Amino acid sequence: MTVDINRIYQTILNLEGPRHPITSMDHLNYTADYIINELNKLDIKVQVQSFQVKGFEGEFRNIVGSIGQDPNIMLSGHYDSVQYSPGANDNLSAVALLLEAARLLKQENANASFAFFTLEEGNPAIRSALNEKLQAQGLVNEKYKYKYKSLDLLKASRSLFKKSKILYAQMYAPIRVYETLINSDLSPSELEIAKVNLEVYKMFPETDENTLPVVGSSYYVDHLDRDIKCVLNYDCIGWIKQEKGTQKPLPIPKAYEDFFDQHQIESDITIGNYLGLAGDINSSDYLKHFSKCMMDIPHLTMDIPLDHDQMKQLVPDLLRSDHRPFWRKGIPALFITDFANFRSELYHTPADESQHIDYEMLERMTKASVKFVLENQ
Repeated sequence: MTVDINRIYQTILNLEGPRHPITSMDHLNYTADYIINELNKLDIKVQVQSFQVKGFEGEFRNIVGSIGQDPNIMLSGHYDSVQYSPGANDNLSAVALLLEAARLLKQENANASFAFFTLEEGNPAIRSALNEKLQAQGLVNEKYKYKYKSLDLLKASRSLFKKSKILYAQMYAPIRVYETLINSDLSPSELEIAKVNLEVYKMFPETDENTLPVVGSSYYVDHLDRDIKCVLNYDCIGWIKQEKGTQKPLPIPKAYEDFFDQHQIESDITIGNYLGLAGDINSSDYLKHFSKCMMDIPHLTMDIPLDHDQMKQLVPDLLRSDHRPFWRKGIPALFITDFANFRSELYHTPADESQHIDYEMLERMTKASVKFVLENQ
């Protein structure tokens, strides 16, 4: 059983390019069609789950490929990107791994499923309304919409984001977050942007933690009609660095560092040449097993003894991907990542391109993933 590293590379190369419903719906749909066609070529059963988002025109698709009689181990990753980013690492690195793992596990007559989720990057109706309001207020560039028109506004938006993030961890209700911010000590530019955000979220009064990010996977879990033993969710797994200062400190309270375990990591942990592997209170046994499958790969295991709601309050950054709805449902799931924005300045930028990915790491992670599935049959 040999991983075809060139096939991994070709998948990323073929799909590289923005895949966001506001700016690039055609390429988002092309990517979905590509995934379906690749699964069909492998003679893998495909289920397409179509859904719509209130306030946004168009149909979205989660894609699930299944092999075997009892495919209760699921490998997952999202295939959309943020606006204007080619999304090679975020998250074609996962798409490519999933398709190659599917090929290998099909050869082994294994039991597994492969979920390709859409709209992990957020609710396009809310983002579109916010773009329009910011443009109407003259706060963003008319051509790009997402670009703030002055340096002062850009700094204010960054500052406001940090402040809102703290409040989201406490209440996770956007209207309450921005009402609180507006009544706090904001600069004039921060206040102007906060008022626009509040106005938009009042247009979506039902908005909660399930209608902001991870839209596709939340929809999937809410309509789940079968048993899943464990989910392996991959999000950004190809930024591997060998230089000092390439791994930033993680925003996790010191008290939880006792639950971290380092495997073959350099004494200087600012060298970002390792992956992260996180599990919640329901996932500990699978976390330990997968860690053993990764023994030749430098990695940091984070065995956090908290459930979803506790994570939301204490370590919200560990909820930033498609494993989150599974944790919310009490289903064991592992979050596998290179730490994204805590690892690379390319995160969510036009520079997230295929030439910056470590393909040998994707090859090794594919092997580890296949091993884990085969050992859990």
